[in-house]
Amino acid sequence: MIVCVQRLDKAMDLIQKDDEARDILGLPKPTLLDFEEITVKNTMLKREMAAVLFSLGIGDNPDTNSYVTAKQPAKRG
Repeated sequence: MIVCVQRLDKAMDLIQKDDEARDILGLPKPTLLDFEEITVKNTMLKREMAAVLFSLGIGDNPDTNSYVTAKQPAKRG
């Protein structure tokens, strides 16, 4: 439990420093929707890379792999 608290403190400290730097530079702060968009772009890039590798004959068929991210975490156990 102590490790989780330390990680949370470190994450909050980094977020605060990032926000301060963005304020100084006049940059907008990312929203939750921005992070969701980044996740979608990464998923699209992975699928495109898989398609290119498959077309070159050195990768698996991208239609047989799942590159879609879940909105909610999968249940374990």
